Amino acid sequence: MSGKIILLIGGSGSGKSSLIKRLRTEYAHVRFIPSVTTRPKRPTEIDGASYHFVDVKTFQQLIQDDGFIEYAHVHRAWYGTPRQAYVDVLEQDQIVIKDIDPKGAANFKRLFGDQVITIFVSVPPDLMKERLLMRGDTPEFEARLVDYEEAWKDRDHYDYMIENIDFETAYADLLEIIAGYIPQA
Repeated sequence: MSGKIILLIGGSGSGKSSLIKRLRTEYAHVRFIPSVTTRPKRPTEIDGASYHFVDVKTFQQLIQDDGFIEYAHVHRAWYGTPRQAYVDVLEQDQIVIKDIDPKGAANFKRLFGDQVITIFVSVPPDLMKERLLMRGDTPEFEARLVDYEEAWKDRDHYDYMIENIDFETAYADLLEIIAGYIPQA
């Protein structure tokens, strides 16, 4: 199998989702598999595209059915990564990109080994705060900053690191890292 799972790790507001969105716009054959969550849908999100939004009972059933690679309770909601979708991507020699927390990245590495590429997306805390405020995540800012600090401590465990102060530069850095894995359409 030559399929790859590209994981972007970083704090809220680091630009992971924006990088993924741009990459998928320019490279339609790079897949994105939405996580499953119990949190409320934001006005700009689409069920099945941004996330799979489910109730707590459904989420618990997926846990019992071993349907997740990893799952966690984060900022008052459950999040999980659907296992079978990633197995299918690798079996079909496809490329998938995902944003994830450090613990989830470790689970991917443990399950899929060298088929996983981890990239830490760093951003200065003041810029992160500005981005979170712009998207309305003010009540959870302190908790998200603590999460970022924890992820930062593990930065040497990732395959690559990019800094997202300037989006265009960060995107160019991402492309440079993954160019060898993305087939040219």
